[in-house]
Amino acid sequence: YRQTVSLLGDVLFRRVFEKARLKHAARNLLADIGEQKREGDVIAQALLKSTLYSTPASNHFACNIIRQHRFLTKALALLEDPDSSQVETDLASFVASLTSSDNVYVQVTANL
Repeated sequence: YRQTVSLLGDVLFRRVFEKARLKHAARNLLADIGEQKREGDVIAQALLKSTLYSTPASNHFACNIIRQHRFLTKALALLEDPDSSQVETDLASFVASLTSSDNVYVQVTANL
């Protein structure tokens, strides 16, 4: 239990976003998307979901590989710019939003 709580604390509160690691992760994800684009059924499914779920609030809309490619390409360009710290700032803002007390819920389950 203590190890789990400690690990969760490390992941949520004591993390550091390094540009080199973010670049590496973005490049790996872009390479994976490139492999997926070579498969016709994946592209057909992405296009079908794109037309069926066209609202930005939809998970299918957000997770579409075509949008992911555009997003990762833009993020990688920002990471390559030595003067830009926008990606790190956006990630820190996202994590702060996730870990704010208004957004954290605790569920306790017991077998009594």
